[in-house]
Amino acid sequence: MNERSSYVISAMTFSEPSTPLEVTRSPDKVLVIGATGHVGRIFLEQGLDLFADTEFRVLLRNVGNAKNMPPGVDCRAGDVCDVQSIRAACEGLTSDSLIFDSVTQIALNDDDEDGSIAAINLQGVINVVQVAQELGCTLHKAHSNGGLPCPREGAITERTPTSSSEEEAIYARLPYLKAKKEATKHLLRAQADGLRLTVSYLPSPIGPASRADAIFNGLVKRYVKTRNYFFPEGVDVAYVDARDAAKAHWVAFMNEIHDDFILSNNASSTEIMDSFERVGLVLKGRPLKFKTVVALGRLLDFLKKWILRKAEFPLSEATAYLMFANMAYSSAKAQKQLGFKPRPVRDTFSDHFQDLIHRGVIEVDCAARPPSIW
Repeated sequence: MNERSSYVISAMTFSEPSTPLEVTRSPDKVLVIGATGHVGRIFLEQGLDLFADTEFRVLLRNVGNAKNMPPGVDCRAGDVCDVQSIRAACEGLTSDSLIFDSVTQIALNDDDEDGSIAAINLQGVINVVQVAQELGCTLHKAHSNGGLPCPREGAITERTPTSSSEEEAIYARLPYLKAKKEATKHLLRAQADGLRLTVSYLPSPIGPASRADAIFNGLVKRYVKTRNYFFPEGVDVAYVDARDAAKAHWVAFMNEIHDDFILSNNASSTEIMDSFERVGLVLKGRPLKFKTVVALGRLLDFLKKWILRKAEFPLSEATAYLMFANMAYSSAKAQKQLGFKPRPVRDTFSDHFQDLIHRGVIEVDCAARPPSIW
């Protein structure tokens, strides 16, 4: 599918954590779609740090977020569901330009009654691909690991075959995951048709800064309040540091690598608790059993549906199954072709927790250590 499948990095390499990249190739213009999210924001900030002469634009569904963008960024109103607004935001882009799309709407409902899940996670991808093909520019898509098959056991790679009988049941049920898989098919078809496209599959992007509406924030607050860390027994948590994911895309751009990659790292409960200790908080580990968590998720779903309809719970039956799903994502391909080097678990999570402390989301005494965008 890809003539660069045996590509050897020569132009530039994936630098050590906290070390900026060296510029070997510059885009003339960059449009970032999803600049308010974890990865999109870091990709934008790293790009501004790297390319002094590049014009950076962002596509914002909520123009009020323009005040939160870095200085010098051209903010354009638009929505991935509106292909005309994408075209307008891309006015003047050339074959030397880059579109970076990290838009994802995570919705774990059992239905998609209003069509919004498919509209953003599938039709939005189709619209961005269409505009990139019209312009002949490069497209990078920070996708979700939900776009991959998830077998119940064994390593998960970019070419793991789909098998409904062998796959985690939850992946065949949720509209969000179905939309992500269809989007993956469309992306790979566009790549095969000649679009200069790089796709990353990202499980749970983390920090260094956290969005105010992140579900993870509520969990951290509970850990701090109870001094207990609850975790799925026997399961390491798959995640990716947003800085590492953004850096991988810049490496791919400057080396002109057009392929799809899993970017993942696994965190054990011990490593995460050590990360809390680095910011001055000692927690006691509380392993959760699969049957217990699923039963609790079903109970909370019942309460939300019939009694506490306006309540927002951090757990549901769907998230319970996802917590215990196979998380053996392989980043071997990214390591070989991009030199992908995820930073240590403790650095990612302690930076993330420290950001929450600095912003008053959680209260712990610790020395200030602002995290780097690299």
